[in-house]
Amino acid sequence: MTAVAIYVRLSDEDRDKRVREDESESIRNQRALLKDYCRERGWDIYDIYCDENYSGTDFGRPDFQRMLKDCEDGRIDIVLCKSQSRFSRDAEVIEHYLHNKFIEWDVRFISVIDHADTNDEGNKRSRQISGLVNEWYCEETSRSVRRILQNKRMNGQFTGSFAAYGYLVDPADKHHLIPDPGAAPVVGRIYAMYLSGCGYKKIAETLNNEGIPNPTEYKHRGDSRYVNRNADKSPDSGLWTLSTIASILHNEVYMGTLAQGRTHYVSYKNHHRKKVPKEDWIRTVNAHDAIVSEADWHRVQEMLGDKTHRGSTVTGDTPALSGRVRCAVCGRPMKRGTYYNKAHTARYYNLRCAAVYKGTKTCPNSSAISGIELEAQLVEAINSHIEEYCAADAIVIADDLADRLKACRRSLETIDAEISKKQSYISKAYEDKLDGSIGESEYRAHSAKFMSDIAKLTEERDRAAARIAAMQAELADPEDNSDTISRYCHIDKLDYSIVSEFISTVYIGAKGSDGSREIRIDWNF
Repeated sequence: MTAVAIYVRLSDEDRDKRVREDESESIRNQRALLKDYCRERGWDIYDIYCDENYSGTDFGRPDFQRMLKDCEDGRIDIVLCKSQSRFSRDAEVIEHYLHNKFIEWDVRFISVIDHADTNDEGNKRSRQISGLVNEWYCEETSRSVRRILQNKRMNGQFTGSFAAYGYLVDPADKHHLIPDPGAAPVVGRIYAMYLSGCGYKKIAETLNNEGIPNPTEYKHRGDSRYVNRNADKSPDSGLWTLSTIASILHNEVYMGTLAQGRTHYVSYKNHHRKKVPKEDWIRTVNAHDAIVSEADWHRVQEMLGDKTHRGSTVTGDTPALSGRVRCAVCGRPMKRGTYYNKAHTARYYNLRCAAVYKGTKTCPNSSAISGIELEAQLVEAINSHIEEYCAADAIVIADDLADRLKACRRSLETIDAEISKKQSYISKAYEDKLDGSIGESEYRAHSAKFMSDIAKLTEERDRAAARIAAMQAELADPEDNSDTISRYCHIDKLDYSIVSEFISTVYIGAKGSDGSREIRIDWNF
């Protein structure tokens, strides 16, 4: 009996499937057609190999590889497909197997619709041409898909398959994200814990101890389309790790900014992904509701960029004054040292100029200051600062600076409108190309010009945004500061979050003959 391998394949999910596990109508039709073909000729079906949701350029298809192994082992006489493109859309694969390996293994290839048959030497050329045409089709489709996705991203539309942890794809608009009621509070909590001085390790341990599933496990439980490939490989696959916490703290999606195009495939045939430089990412601000305020997100980035803070927060809590105390005489950092009481039952810390601490003694500010003493003075100073702002009721904004701020904001709105207009021109040009109103070269010329205009406008926008930020800082925006002050009507003890809210730097002066020393504070506002 002739042993036949029936091979069926489909790239994308059919709309008629109720759930992913269901077999699509196209696969059922392919299977029925090929079984009838075998029955009419009295051929014995050795096995049916099916790869659904796999591209014809993907050489790693599991059942495709299983079929090739059976062919090599001599179990198969004929490989039967509906069309040659079902077998592969890669011309190199067609040439390698149909005109090389299958001959070596004594395997015949037949496709029903386009009448490919390796036993017929007369249609070898048509098989080769068909392989090239199928590959060209894939290449053109790939280019078209990339252009469409690029256009959607430029218009601020979400194009991913899955939303970031903390968000869901909006059921009413698949190109828009909405906060996930189950995960968004966890994201907010992670940011709050980090701002309060907790490190990656402590945050991860807290979430794991409370039995909160990590993003991968949470996604796997809530979305049947998502496959957690590590679920069966490690007992820790559902736990939070330091890298997961770090990834969430760095992701600007949580302040409402959509950053897309961060990686791309090497080519339509090579599906390895390459990273795209940050300056080339496509960003859309206010693309969706934020989980974390913009101010808190930027404060976290400042903390992440602070090497002193970053080193301590990876493993545990951050000392309240970490990285913020300097010598008023030489400007060097004040280094932390520890000591114990006489009974060795309690541990304390002090701060000393780094020049003296390291033994160089090149700074006259040689005396250490007690951490308890310094913290007590700072608590008093912060409370006085709060009272000063509360007594003032409001911060008076200079009229001329306020007017300039308003003008700059209007300019920013004009730039944003111009960027949106240029993006719409690109969309219109693409539609004109599809309609045949303009050719490919004309479309590319238009797109290149508009993209160049957008790049220049984006630079102009960044400069305007920087001017606005500088003016807001100069004005010490009362709304921003009142938010901070309202959280701290009165404080009794310092932590890293409180210090980072109020204090930029603390300068410790040299001790005088009477034992006093100057402590100068540079306030954030």
